[in-house]
Formats: sequence, structure tokens, C-alpha cells
Amino acid sequence: MAGVELEETLAAAVDEGLAGAALRAGLRGGIDSFHQHMAEQFIISHRDNPVGAYVQAALVLVAEHDEHGIIGALLAYPPTNVVNDHLAHIKRGNTDGCSSLAVTV
Repeated sequence: MAGVELEETLAAAVDEGLAGAALRAGLRGGIDSFHQHMAEQFIISHRDNPVGAYVQAALVLVAEHDEHGIIGALLAYPPTNVVNDHLAHIKRGNTDGCSSLAVTV
């Protein structure tokens, strides 16, 4: 993912409501739901663009003050080994189902 403008991609994902989608899935249904969401992103939705899947696990927090507006922000991304694990699994030809991929994280 070297050379990718991740913040630009993340900003677009925030605008589209996609940033943190995997985290929201995990909050609703637990860790298995998080893994399932990420697996679907890597296999189905973003097979040729892992960054698109990666930002769905990004956490964006913004601190806003009533008088001063935005006073801080935090961007947290999952460890890159999450992406590498998913991509290695796909390269091995393991695309028969999302559940098989979910256990690699």
C-alpha cells in the first residue's frame, strides 16, 4: 500500500459513510460480524482495491467544542498485517466463501 494517499481515501470514505463500517458491524453483532464484513469487502466489494476494504475498519474520532469548533481528531487504522493476511489468503485461491477468510484475522 506504499504510495497510497490513505487520508484522502479515508476522507472520501467518511463522506460516503463507509469509514468504520466494519467496526459498526462488530458493535452490532460481535467479532464474527466484524470478520464477516471485512471478508466480504476483500473478496467481493474491493477485491482489486484493498485500501477500500481497509478504510472500512478505520476509526475516525473528532473532538468538537461548542465555541471553538473542531479542536482535535484521531485516525486509527488496523494493523497492516490484517490486510496482508487477507490478501495472502485470496492469492492462495481461498475465495470459496467469506467464512473461510474470516478465520485468518
